[in-house]
Amino acid sequence: MTTAQGKSDLVNASASALSPALFTFTEKGVPRVAAVRADGAYIGPTLPAKPGETVLLYGTGFGPTAPPSPIGQLVNAAPLASQVTVRIGGMAADTQFAGIVGPGLYQFNVVVPSVPNGDNAVRVEIGSEFSQANVFLSVQR
Repeated sequence: MTTAQGKSDLVNASASALSPALFTFTEKGVPRVAAVRADGAYIGPTLPAKPGETVLLYGTGFGPTAPPSPIGQLVNAAPLASQVTVRIGGMAADTQFAGIVGPGLYQFNVVVPSVPNGDNAVRVEIGSEFSQANVFLSVQR
């Protein structure tokens, strides 16, 4: 880019059909997945999820839906065109919904599996792609 203030450095960028990432925040130095209960209450270390509870996770870059959603326009909720697996603590969670709910906003409604108490890693697999590693969900029985 060139402006009156000068030129920017050149950078390389690659395009990909999928670039999945979960939304996160950091609390007490730990990267945590942005998750809420079905009633909208936030989940974190002081209000952890429970095994068997349905939680909602959010992210971006998970690709096309079926039916297709128009890019950059308001959308109706639509499921992803590809199968996803959400893993919490290494265990596959029962994924009740995985799809787009707003422009570029994907939602995953999952049932927390029977995992140990504490911070459990969360990862979403779609095709041969994965969301970022080392983000956690607090769980307490």
